[in-house]
Amino acid sequence: MNTNDDTTRQLETLTEQYLQHLEEGTPAPSIDSLPLALRDEARRTFAILDAAWKTEIDLPAFEDDPVAIQLGFVQPSPPEHMLSVDGAAVKKVRQRAGLDVRQLALRIADIGGTVSIKDLATVERQAVTDLPEPTVALMAHALGKPATALVVDPDTVSDFIAFLYSPRFDAEVASWCEANNMDAGETTITARQRVLAGQRRSQGRGNVDDWVGLLRAVLESLR
Repeated sequence: MNTNDDTTRQLETLTEQYLQHLEEGTPAPSIDSLPLALRDEARRTFAILDAAWKTEIDLPAFEDDPVAIQLGFVQPSPPEHMLSVDGAAVKKVRQRAGLDVRQLALRIADIGGTVSIKDLATVERQAVTDLPEPTVALMAHALGKPATALVVDPDTVSDFIAFLYSPRFDAEVASWCEANNMDAGETTITARQRVLAGQRRSQGRGNVDDWVGLLRAVLESLR
């Protein structure tokens, strides 16, 4: 086996474990038994991930500030076209390119974009994430692939993912938004991500009735 490939694979595994530690509070991976060079590289990677995690909260630009929009100081921006990104596909393409999450974030920065390590890791860990089309284009360009290589293939999705993008899902959200005077576009994106997170915690169990019940509970939590 190629030593460099083996080292890259070890560092990739450690990075995944450390991201899970930051996201979910699991124990941080031990590096005590690693060779010195790999141990130092892991420490540097962990330090970068720690720094990225601590600096994620940014104030919105004035033109995007919801308070400024509500008070009428600026007009709301037109909604961005969103694409449904396949997390497993992103991870597979990135790994085939020989990049870890940190290196992908740096490559995106090199071409003039900004997608944080945390956001990239979150995308990969979720089955589907709705992202603005320009962000998907940046990721695809950095990976040397067309954007279509990163988005959900409707012919291969699971029943649950199909439900998330079904007329039934949209109708439930639209009806609730109309009754509660909420914006359907933003609510749909938020509800979809929260239902997805809830389904991950239930380890994929359930049927359409269960998923509709979960969606309704999520919508009520958005009041």
